Amino acid sequence: METHQLITQLGKLKESAKEAIANANTPIDEDLKNYLHITRPVEQVLTAVITEAAGATGSALILVCGNVGDGKSHLLARLRGNEATAKDFSRFHIHNDATESYSPEETCNETLSRVLRPFSDTLLGTTDEKIILAINLGTLSNFLEERKEDFGRLKRFVERHRIIEADGLEEASDSDDGLFRYVNFTSYHFYSLRADGPQTYLIETLLNRIVDESPRNPIAKAYQWVCEQPWAALCPVKTNFELLRNENTRKVIASLLVACLIKEKQIISFRQLLNFVHDLLVPYPLNQPDVSKYLALIQQLSEEDRLQYLLPYYLFENPNLSKIFYNLHQLDPAVRRYEALDERAVMLFTDADPLEWLNTEFAPWLGRSMQLKPNERIRHELIIKSFLRLHYFKYSTLPIYHDDHFLDYTQALFAYNNNDAAGLRNMIELVKKAAYSWNGGTSEKNKAIVPGTVRNTSYRVFKQLGLRAVLPRREDKKDRPVVNEFNQEITLKFGIPPDHSFLITIDYSLYVLLQNVNAGYRPNKIDRHTYINFARFVEQVTFADIQGQTLYIDEVNFGFPLDYKFEFNEEYQEFTFSKLHRA
Repeated sequence: METHQLITQLGKLKESAKEAIANANTPIDEDLKNYLHITRPVEQVLTAVITEAAGATGSALILVCGNVGDGKSHLLARLRGNEATAKDFSRFHIHNDATESYSPEETCNETLSRVLRPFSDTLLGTTDEKIILAINLGTLSNFLEERKEDFGRLKRFVERHRIIEADGLEEASDSDDGLFRYVNFTSYHFYSLRADGPQTYLIETLLNRIVDESPRNPIAKAYQWVCEQPWAALCPVKTNFELLRNENTRKVIASLLVACLIKEKQIISFRQLLNFVHDLLVPYPLNQPDVSKYLALIQQLSEEDRLQYLLPYYLFENPNLSKIFYNLHQLDPAVRRYEALDERAVMLFTDADPLEWLNTEFAPWLGRSMQLKPNERIRHELIIKSFLRLHYFKYSTLPIYHDDHFLDYTQALFAYNNNDAAGLRNMIELVKKAAYSWNGGTSEKNKAIVPGTVRNTSYRVFKQLGLRAVLPRREDKKDRPVVNEFNQEITLKFGIPPDHSFLITIDYSLYVLLQNVNAGYRPNKIDRHTYINFARFVEQVTFADIQGQTLYIDEVNFGFPLDYKFEFNEEYQEFTFSKLHRA
């Protein structure tokens, strides 16, 4: 059987491929995996931690934490096989929580208890044992909860450093910190933060590795094989591969993936990213490595089929392929509406030969000129979607595609992770204003509605809400131009005199809702349930110091100032209710 070499090589990127699994105790020797390896910031940090622990006297436990498939074992295997780090590694026993067991009858936690016995409360600091433990956060949490009686000091270390919560709010260290060390992969992402927004270098570099014409790249060699075949012009996989060779295409895909990470809070592992590239380049109906069967498939394709398998179209059209494709479907530019594009779409709908227009406007993106066979038809819906998606890929830098909310949020994220109080000002003011307006607003400044247990359509009760942000100290500000280790959410602390303090964590979706609230939107029941943390935050700050506070009563006559005031007179020790005079 003659195999389609490009499909075969791309198949090694799939999660189900044997090449996807690494063992931390075995050095990497697979050519493609070596070639695709990218030095990430987490690798440099892990190398430094291992080197420091290897040279330290006494025992040492290094927790290499993260999520499934994020490259922990792959990176450990690579460092173990690296001449520069092999000597340090020889001092450690490496244990993978998911791949090692002493006995089939033993549970994961029983195995971990045996491995980590030198770091139990009774033996901690009494041996010279050095261990690197690659462990998923869920497994770590379950183990520490079940074995907290034996590993209480390790549990306190994990809690103190917020390793599982990963919210950046670490407590002070203690003497055990010299024996325990950790690197948390969940704090390192496939992008970095800069003052002007996210930097997509890592994803772009990986995509470039896949298509680069390096003699070390077996995928590029397979592509050259396809180019030499007589049926090459008809091959949709070849066309998609060529589109990925375009630098602008790689930038657009990288930006979309980062948007998934931030907007949808999706966790994308290195393994999932490679699987996504395979699924994108090889449409699932054409995933046939047997050349004779593949030729039979592509010779039956209509022009409509070819458009649907084209990368810019296929990327947004298949939400059921994976969670990544589902979230990309939510970002589909074809669902947006812009006046100029709508006019062009109408012209396409009425054009006698819309394919000819696509051939002229997007020739480099189509692979070859598209021509209908006699009596062949193509749906106008497909033509319009193709136009909108191709337009996005070709002109992605146009102002109509700029997402101001996304840029503002990532800039605030950069400031937050740099402890930059000035850079957080807009975010802080946004939260304050939204807290005042969450239950309905008034023209009076810094006053919030006090919600009652009984709905009243005639009167509303307000109180002064003196929210003040607790800002990072100036001396704690970090002047990092690029931030590689960071949290994807912003946790702000607010105080209310005399001594009340409250935390609120803001992710991208909450940020967008708060922007809408400040623009006049009233949160509905679903919003209040979805963002219950903010609803509780507003409730807490509203009722925190209500005793002894002056209350303002307003008749429901929107657009007018407050009507009455209810307060406690300390001099005469009595309550007063008075009418406010309007200017």
